[in-house]
Amino acid sequence: MMSALKLWQQRVDHFWSEAIRHLRYVTNSGFLFFLILLVLVGGYYYARILQTLPDSFPVRLIMVTLFTLLLSGGAVRTFLQTADQLFLLPYELELGPYFRRAFYYSYRFQVGVLTAVLFLVWPLYQTVAETERWSFLLVWFVLVLLKGFNTWMVMQENRLRSRLVARSHQGGRLVINGMLLYFFFAQEEIWVGIWFLFLLGVVFFHYRHLQQLPLNWDWLIQKERRMVVRFYTIVNWFVDVPQLQAQVHRRSWLSSLAQHLAFQEGKTYSYYLHLVFYRSHDLFPLYFRLTIVMALLLGFLPVGLMTAAVYLLSILLIGMQISPLYGRVHDLLWLRLYPQPMTQLVEAYVQLVKKHVFISAIILAIPVVILAFQSQLYWLLLVPPIGWWIGSQWYLKKRLNPLQ
Repeated sequence: MMSALKLWQQRVDHFWSEAIRHLRYVTNSGFLFFLILLVLVGGYYYARILQTLPDSFPVRLIMVTLFTLLLSGGAVRTFLQTADQLFLLPYELELGPYFRRAFYYSYRFQVGVLTAVLFLVWPLYQTVAETERWSFLLVWFVLVLLKGFNTWMVMQENRLRSRLVARSHQGGRLVINGMLLYFFFAQEEIWVGIWFLFLLGVVFFHYRHLQQLPLNWDWLIQKERRMVVRFYTIVNWFVDVPQLQAQVHRRSWLSSLAQHLAFQEGKTYSYYLHLVFYRSHDLFPLYFRLTIVMALLLGFLPVGLMTAAVYLLSILLIGMQISPLYGRVHDLLWLRLYPQPMTQLVEAYVQLVKKHVFISAIILAIPVVILAFQSQLYWLLLVPPIGWWIGSQWYLKKRLNPLQ
């Protein structure tokens, strides 16, 4: 067996060589332009919103809630593979350096995310009176320190066999992090010290015992597979990813919406695509959540160009979310055994995308139309049809042509 450190480096290099290759397609897709535009427009309106915040705005509560979730969440990347349970199990006691590298790798990445979020919300925190807030470096240091403890505790929780027990540990960390941050942002130093000592006690008198448990290989491999699938699912919005293994859920209540297509002549592929879309592990849930979240966001944004930009970007993202469906089915050999021309598959795919983009466009148009009449900005009424054209015509054609 090669050394643990060499194995770790080999796994990391392999993942990033594949990831970078696919990320090039993302940067060349035009999405980077929309992301930059969103950051610029969002930054402008963010500054305007901060100027209008009332003194009673719960800034500390938002900071505590946001960073409690960030500290308590997160996972440890191990880059384990399915066969490792068979081939590495005999060498478990020699894999200490491997998992220490996994800890440092995950910790650095999560500190980067934490730092980026802190930069993002720092202007909001500065609306608090100067005598009632901490300096940036102190807040950053405390968050980084607590993140280190939490990442190490997550590693030990992964050894637990019972998911119920593991979730109870996660809930305990959530409470401890929440109380620590609450008293920290309230500048209650004594209570911060008490809760920090309690955290140290939990780490040294409980989690150190978990460290003696054997590795839960099944859970570690399952979590690693989920993280890889999550990454490639996002990349799959822009380019087909062969590494993506789709998961299926029955969802009979949702699949029943396609039953009317089951026995219609010439609708074989349409029925099949609807079932694949509705039962997919990622496509339909993300499509549904994205539609609802963006509709709520549109209702709270300042009315004007921001409304139009977010609406158009939302429709584009929804179209991107549905479009990988074609890449998942068009290369299936057994699908070509159907006594139907393959051109019907393309037609069925186009109709499915247009239908669901239209449904999202209608839902997203509700807050836009209401705001247009309330603010008398009637030009906003032109935004929904333009957005529908972008999502169901322009982007769809751009996506489909290379596949064909």
